[in-house]
Amino acid sequence: MIFCLALRKLCGTLSQYDKTFDRITPRSERSFQGATALRTRVSTSEDPIIQELSKSKAGNVFGTDAIIALLMASPRSVYPWDIVIDRVGDQLFFDKRDTSQIGLCLPAP
Repeated sequence: MIFCLALRKLCGTLSQYDKTFDRITPRSERSFQGATALRTRVSTSEDPIIQELSKSKAGNVFGTDAIIALLMASPRSVYPWDIVIDRVGDQLFFDKRDTSQIGLCLPAP
């Protein structure tokens, strides 16, 4: 389970890692089975946890995992992307445009 330290609130769950994938070789192959859990992609402005964090002034820069990962990988990115940075008071929100293709380069749920 993921635990937000700033709010002391339970924010989600994390499946257990299967250690048999550590020992895969070309001779002992194993097929990959995707997660069965429902995954949703929420923008920064729509995320209820980020909204709570911003209201409680727990930080001043907010973004989802997909947007932050995109920024870290942007020097080598081959996918087009478009990020909107909104300033609300002293807080920054990294968000994607509705027409942006950020969600399209991620694995399908």
